Amino acid sequence: MAAVATKVNDFFILGPTMAPGNGVAEAIASLYYLPKRYKLVLPAAGADAGFLEEMHRLVRRMALTARVRFGDIDVPEADAIVVGEATPTDLRDE
Repeated sequence: MAAVATKVNDFFILGPTMAPGNGVAEAIASLYYLPKRYKLVLPAAGADAGFLEEMHRLVRRMALTARVRFGDIDVPEADAIVVGEATPTDLRDE
């Protein structure tokens, strides 16, 4: 897949690990509603081949191939957000 940084203001989201039940499909679907400068990186090392292919089909079906990358990405300058186990209340300043 050829999702690469095209501008410094691209915004990369590091998604969940590639496993059923980890919210991967939801992360892909959510990307559809974000501005085009948002890109999604999904760590694919060790992923089940069948699940990985299912997610590739979802990305193609949603026409997000230019915005989703499966695997590591090396971007010297980019904004980024890491999606993990945090909930919105975990992220607020206290």
